[in-house]
Amino acid sequence: VLRRAQEIRRDIGAIFITGILDRDVLARAMALNPYTYLHKPFELQHLAAIIESYLRQHPPAPS
Repeated sequence: VLRRAQEIRRDIGAIFITGILDRDVLARAMALNPYTYLHKPFELQHLAAIIESYLRQHPPAPS
C-alpha cells in the first residue's frame, strides 16, 4: 500500500506497525523509507509522541 501511495505523493509520511519480528520483513519495510516503525504491543502515548514529532518536523501544507 505504501509503495502505491508513494507513486502519488512521494513525501507521504508512514509509520509501520507490526507484530512480526522478522529481519527480512523489517528490511523490506524500511526500504520504503517510513518515518519509523513500532512493534506491537506498544503504548498509545508512544504512538502519539511519534505522530507529534513527525508533525513538528513536517507541518501540514496550508489548505
